Amino acid sequence: MSWSRRLAALLPRTVAEDSGGTEPDARFTFANERTFLAWSRTALALVVAGLAIVQLLPPFPGVPVGRPLLGLPSFGALGRDAVGDSVHPVDRLQVGARWRAMLEDGVPLDLEAARRAFRPVADALGVSIEEAAAGAYDLINVSMATGVRDITVRRGLDPRDFPVVVAGGAGPLHAAAIAAELEVALLLVPRESSIFCAAGMLMCDFQHDAVRALKAPLAELDPAEVGRTLEELAAEGRETLHGEGVGDAAISFTASLDLRYAGQWHELEVALPWEPGEAPDLSAMTARFDAEHDRTFGYSSPGDTIECLALRLSARGATEKPDLGEMDEMSSGAPAPVSRRPTWSARGRAMVDTPVYDGHGLGAGFEVSGPAIVELATTTIVVPEGFDLLVDRRGSFVLAAGERGRKLAEDLLGRLHSVG
Repeated sequence: MSWSRRLAALLPRTVAEDSGGTEPDARFTFANERTFLAWSRTALALVVAGLAIVQLLPPFPGVPVGRPLLGLPSFGALGRDAVGDSVHPVDRLQVGARWRAMLEDGVPLDLEAARRAFRPVADALGVSIEEAAAGAYDLINVSMATGVRDITVRRGLDPRDFPVVVAGGAGPLHAAAIAAELEVALLLVPRESSIFCAAGMLMCDFQHDAVRALKAPLAELDPAEVGRTLEELAAEGRETLHGEGVGDAAISFTASLDLRYAGQWHELEVALPWEPGEAPDLSAMTARFDAEHDRTFGYSSPGDTIECLALRLSARGATEKPDLGEMDEMSSGAPAPVSRRPTWSARGRAMVDTPVYDGHGLGAGFEVSGPAIVELATTTIVVPEGFDLLVDRRGSFVLAAGERGRKLAEDLLGRLHSVG
């Protein structure tokens, strides 16, 4: 079982339950809430578009705030010999990310250029350059936290019940601040977070999805006809996977139906029990749809007519997964910081002296309490006050907030390691 699947199977899940009764129809209430969310997202998108225009286009006369506001590609954060401007001055000012050691043989990064980029913002607001950058940093983090809420709370999930897996080169710079905003107690930062998505491709199976229109009331579907269509789609998927070098023993299929209550404008994909050579079990679909609708929207309407819109089949070809291996335990004596430098403290709202560690020299079992900085060739991990960082057996960095975070980390890592 891959690491990502083990993680998905072990993470706690919380689903809100809100079934309708004799009060105003739940579907009407939820439709209004979805409309409000749509308006909110549209408004947010327009604001972001406006900020992007200000950030990405040359500065307009009389407009002192240029691209550095959100830490997007900035004016002059690189040295004069650089080709293009691509360093985030927000992160550079807030974290003081190492600007020469990582690029000793390449392009030197210029902290003073980042300060110059933020000086017009600071002057316009009447604050220090660091405070102006802190405001932009907070804006970025709150915006991303809002995005997390949008994909969890609207589905009845509490983000506090989930750890956050951090990906991307800039992700570890913002992750702890986002977690604090969401009251999330546990963060997992893969050692190679900057290529986490690409590395995930090595853990994925081949998959090809097919769909056929099938509009009819669920109760009127003919199992034999549905079975024949599934066999046709399975034959096409099997042929495609054979062309990719996948043998029959590694091929599996997953069928599903797109269903909705009569009169609704949205549908849900619900798994359909089926095996090649057998008739699909359509009798189970009514209960499955009611349960999925309740899980997704917080209510269901047993007894209402259910419509089918489409039949789907996924053909999956299992691939050999790479062995991620494990790290050696830390030898006696904790590694000393490689340097110290001032970084921004969200709690103290000031720059504080912070130890900096070379992440490549940290083995399994290493622990440090914030504030601290861990640097790798492709990212920088910020460990603010209130967070502890530890390195697990796979080399990932685990950030835990307070006693609750420590307990969650011990429990989750213990279960992950127990399954290999």
